[in-house]
Amino acid sequence: MNKIPPVTGNSLPAEKKKKISHSDDFKTMMDQKTSPPKTENKISTGPEKAELPPEARSALAETPDVRADKVESIKKQIADGTYKIDARDVAGAMLRKGFKP
Repeated sequence: MNKIPPVTGNSLPAEKKKKISHSDDFKTMMDQKTSPPKTENKISTGPEKAELPPEARSALAETPDVRADKVESIKKQIADGTYKIDARDVAGAMLRKGFKP
């Protein structure tokens, strides 16, 4: 049976071992590894802002602001006393929208 030699110390070759002797060396090393590339972000709010394609604009113009059928259905349920609100749905919506009392 072959004997496995014991593992001792670090098995990296000496040239691959890098020792940090001073905090300045560490800072330099970290600065080189973590500095993000410099980019310029632009936000435009003027007349050059993006516009909707004509198809989207026409679809938006044809869509009513209020869904009359939904409103009428809810009004009828309220009048009949059959409109039920799920407290969990209301609480979840409040939490998602960041409700602050």
